[in-house]
Amino acid sequence: MKDKSLILIVEDDLPLAKEMEEMLNATYSYRAIVAHNGIEAFKMLKKYQRFFGLLNNKIDCILLDFQMPEMSGEEFLRKLRKSERWSPFKRFIPVIVTTAYEDLSRWDIATDPIYGLAAGYLVKPIDRKKLFNLLHAIVVKQDTEYLIEDTLKEDYIEHDKHETKK
Repeated sequence: MKDKSLILIVEDDLPLAKEMEEMLNATYSYRAIVAHNGIEAFKMLKKYQRFFGLLNNKIDCILLDFQMPEMSGEEFLRKLRKSERWSPFKRFIPVIVTTAYEDLSRWDIATDPIYGLAAGYLVKPIDRKKLFNLLHAIVVKQDTEYLIEDTLKEDYIEHDKHETKK
């Protein structure tokens, strides 16, 4: 039997982090670990690295809050992608950006082809079904190529519906 997939939750809101951790740990598929800022997250990444960081990390996916103290999600994402570029033997860790803000500038950062490359983007409060669908696609199917585009299309359609009703 395969071990549970390891999901790193990077969230500074303690009750929300605990809720997400419990929700993921209650499944048979995922084991969640929590960091409350980007600095703690890098310590977790180091703790779960394989073969001195030369091979894929044991962490299968990161749920990343964008608005955090000490190191923002944007800064964390840029540093993560920069650190991943030096090794030809490991893949980028898929990241799902979670934020309370629906603004295009955050989407642009998350989808930036050089520094972002996020596999998904979820607006808080997190829709449980959307989260588990994204995690299944990313971790089980390992389909991260076009996920962010699908997420954005869906959110743009929802945004347009709300705008036309006003």
